Amino acid sequence: MQRFIILIFTLFSLLCHAEIVDTYQFNSAQNRIRAVDLAKSLRCPQCQNQNLVESNSPIASDLRIEVYKMVDEGKTNEEIIDIMVTRFGDFVRYNPPLKATTIILWILPLILFIIGIMSLFYYVKDNKKLNQNNENAQYLLYKNLQFSKSSITKNKVNLLFLILILLPFIYYFSLDRFELVQNAKSKFFDDKQRFEQMKINNENDSYIIKLQNKLRENPNDDKKWFELAEVHMQNNEFDYALIAYKNVAKIVGFNAEIAGKIATSLYYKNKQNINTEIKQYIDFALNSDSNEVASLSLLASDAFLKQDYNEAIKLWQKILDSGKSSINRRAIVESMKMAESLQNNFKN
Repeated sequence: MQRFIILIFTLFSLLCHAEIVDTYQFNSAQNRIRAVDLAKSLRCPQCQNQNLVESNSPIASDLRIEVYKMVDEGKTNEEIIDIMVTRFGDFVRYNPPLKATTIILWILPLILFIIGIMSLFYYVKDNKKLNQNNENAQYLLYKNLQFSKSSITKNKVNLLFLILILLPFIYYFSLDRFELVQNAKSKFFDDKQRFEQMKINNENDSYIIKLQNKLRENPNDDKKWFELAEVHMQNNEFDYALIAYKNVAKIVGFNAEIAGKIATSLYYKNKQNINTEIKQYIDFALNSDSNEVASLSLLASDAFLKQDYNEAIKLWQKILDSGKSSINRRAIVESMKMAESLQNNFKN
C-alpha cells in the first residue's frame, strides 16, 4: 500500500509547476492575458511535461517570446497554433486532435487510471482475504500461499507499470516526431540567426551612411575610415572594407595592424583561402609585430578549418598572452574549448 501511495503522490507532483515571468512589454493588458494563456496551451518541444510558460529551456523561452510577438501583431490563436503545429507537429498542443498518430496521447491516461484502480482493488481484496483467514486453523499454510500469490501479482503490476513507462518512449521514437522537432528547432534557430544578421546589417547600413556623411566633411579622418571598414566587414562587404582600410593606410601610413586587416579582408573575399598576396600581407604584419591580432586570428581560423586544432589553439593562446586590450578574450577562450573538444573526439 505504501508503494501505491508513493506512486499516487508522484503522479500528483507532476501537476505542480512554477511560471516564468517575462519582461516582454505588451501593447495591452488583454494581449498579455491572451498570449500567456495561449503559451500555456502549447507544449515545450524539449521538455515533455511542461508548457512554454513553465519551461525555462532556451527554445521554450524563444518560442514564448515569439508567441507574445505574434499576439501583439494581431494574429489569432488558431493562426499561431497552426504555425507551431507546422513546425513541431500535433504533440506541441496539450489538446491535440484525435487521429491515428495521436490516439495514444488520448487513451494512455485512461489506461493508467484503469490499471491503478484495478491494482488498488486487487490489493484491498487480497488484504481482506488475509484478514478473514486470520482465525483459520490452516492460516500459516494459507498465508504462505497468499504471500507467493501476492508476490506474483506485485511482479505482474510492476511489469505492467514498466511497460506503460516504456510505451510512450517507444511510441515517441517510432514516429517521425523526434526528427520533426529536431528539424524544426534547427530551422527556428537558423531563421532567428538570419533575422538577427539582417537586423545587424540594417543597423550597419544606417551607420555606414552616417560615417560616409562625416567623411565627406572630413576625408582625412583615419578613425572614421577604419570604423567604416570594420562595419563593412561585419556586413561581409569585403571589397568596400578593402577600400576603407587602404584609405586608412594612405592617411596614417602602412603598418602591422592595417596589413593584418587587409589580409583578413582578402582572405574572406578569397573564400577563406590563403594565396600569395594574403601571405605577403601576413608576413609583413607579423614581422613588424609578432603579436598582431588580425593576422594571428586569421591563421588560427585557417588552421581550425583545416582541422589542425593544435596549431589553432597555439595561435589563439599567443593572442591571449599578448595582453592586448582590443581582443575578445571570452570569444577566443570559447574557440579554444571547441578546438580542444574536436581534437579529443578526433583522437578517440
